[in-house]
Amino acid sequence: MPDWEPHGRRPLRTLFRFGLLRGPIGGLTLATTLASLAFVTFTSSMPLWLVREHGVAADAGLLGWTLAVFSLAAGLGALLGGVLAPRVGRRRALIGSLAAAPVPLIAIVTLEPGGVPYFLAAALAGALLYVGSPVTVVIAQDLAPGEPASAAGMVLGVSAAAAGALYAALGWLQEAVGLGVGMVTGFALAVPAALVVLMVLRRHLQAGR
Repeated sequence: MPDWEPHGRRPLRTLFRFGLLRGPIGGLTLATTLASLAFVTFTSSMPLWLVREHGVAADAGLLGWTLAVFSLAAGLGALLGGVLAPRVGRRRALIGSLAAAPVPLIAIVTLEPGGVPYFLAAALAGALLYVGSPVTVVIAQDLAPGEPASAAGMVLGVSAAAAGALYAALGWLQEAVGLGVGMVTGFALAVPAALVVLMVLRRHLQAGR
């Protein structure tokens, strides 16, 4: 906020320019799409996995509590990211959290549902996936200072829409190779997301400080 200045009036045609996807904003959008797909994999597949693999009733409270803990932790993780980034650096906060997220995500499929370790893994997974969310928006707007609305819209909105569409393909994979394997595949996408961010920041070191 101290460095923020009103951007003034622009023609509507410049508020959202898809041409930004050809540059570093495109790389960040790809990374956030992969991270969002890992998130959608959890929220969409975990209830099904609990019912199919563990015999949990379809109306059991455990399903809601699992999603609630994961989603609330994601929100808290985003707040934590805003606190951590100025202290440890944007690069470490963003790449480190994405690279670490698959650990609790994959661990949760090996844990007994409903136990303390299970809920801790769900909370840690949600938090790690979203620690980098505010950091990514700031970096994107730094890389496109003249079009901050487009930059934010792409790394938030476009990536979420793309992840939702791609989950259809992941659902097909789950049917073909098994629900558990498909889930682990989706969770592991946070790792290439971290690698994409690393490549973008290496080419734009000022934004990745």
